[in-house]
Amino acid sequence: MNAIPVFIQPTDTLFLRGNSAFGGAGEHGVGSLLPQPSVLAGALRSALLAQHPTELARFGAKGCNEDPALQACLGTPQQPGAFSLCAVALAQYHGNAATPMAYLPLPADLVEVDGQLVPLHPQPCPEGICRSGPLPMQAMLRSASQAKPEGGVWLNWAGWLAYLQGQLPTIDQTVKTSHLAKPDPRLGIGMDSTTRTTQQGLIYTTEGFAFRPAELGLASGSGVGGSGKESNGETEPPPAGATGYLAAVEGIGSLLPAQGLLRLGGDGRSARWQRLDVAAWRVPTPPPAKRFRLVLHTPGWFSGGWLPEGVQRNAAGDYILQGKGFSARLVCAAAGRRECISGWDLYEWKPKSAHMVVGAGSVYWFDDFDGDWDKLAEWVEAGLWPQNLSTEQAQRRAEGYNRAWLAAWPQD
Repeated sequence: MNAIPVFIQPTDTLFLRGNSAFGGAGEHGVGSLLPQPSVLAGALRSALLAQHPTELARFGAKGCNEDPALQACLGTPQQPGAFSLCAVALAQYHGNAATPMAYLPLPADLVEVDGQLVPLHPQPCPEGICRSGPLPMQAMLRSASQAKPEGGVWLNWAGWLAYLQGQLPTIDQTVKTSHLAKPDPRLGIGMDSTTRTTQQGLIYTTEGFAFRPAELGLASGSGVGGSGKESNGETEPPPAGATGYLAAVEGIGSLLPAQGLLRLGGDGRSARWQRLDVAAWRVPTPPPAKRFRLVLHTPGWFSGGWLPEGVQRNAAGDYILQGKGFSARLVCAAAGRRECISGWDLYEWKPKSAHMVVGAGSVYWFDDFDGDWDKLAEWVEAGLWPQNLSTEQAQRRAEGYNRAWLAAWPQD
């Protein structure tokens, strides 16, 4: 992946609302700490256009650019260009590290119980047990206690690298949400658009997030690039403890300056960005094997619902992943709670179609692999998309959906 990492640091409380119903008296607008990838993709594309005011006006009026480099990057609303968001995570600077440490929620097959990380294992369902899943195996938790798994746990990049190689991360490679950000709810009152006065009974709250300030940094450590060296660029790294988002972007070349400001979220809150001169999200490909896992690190926008693209049920009832030069059988899945995504089309000035997506962190287990391992790795790295994309699929691909990592199947 030839992607450029960008660190985005909000300068104020950030309000990132989902698609939950909201608007009635006394309702609470639930926010999301980790935004949908389309939020950051839209903010970065808008920031690119804002560097060229004339092109920004032309794109708003005609949906295209005269500048060849900008046109190749952004394309048109109907045919996106080379720009593509590859990954997004929370990130925090530690100590004197030149790059931030990335944090992602735990994958669906890993939970924290009694202060320890415990994996879920795919197991055949015993006879006599009814379940809704059509696959031959079920992801099961083996635990000596009946404690409820902890929520709000984030795994750092070192832990993710170990997990993707089939190892069990350690508890010291995790942090709680409170180490990265804290809730900042706000009270609001509905307004009458005609009289500009308050409406009786329309009091509501919205959930925002205040990111940890720089002086509250954690212990030192290396970041996603793993260098830990002093920056040799023109800009200095943010101070220790600075928390924000880390996005990896393809296709921008030198169009995005070294640093700048952008608008983030529906409320247009300000955020600083800074390009990082390191290799982003470099994940070693596991050695060829008959069994493997696919782990979504952005939500899955699949035409088959919970099934990844390329997976079809055959006459024997098996779910087969059929790609160009490879095949495998899907035997188990741990899919996170589904999410609803939509958005606002600024060019068309109308809402985007709402779709249900598979949650980030979902895990799929495959066996009986046959074919070229390198071709499987190339397909996964490019995103779990079919060969021929519809207009909407091309748009969602540019926004960063269907991104996954190829992971080893741990030894039992």
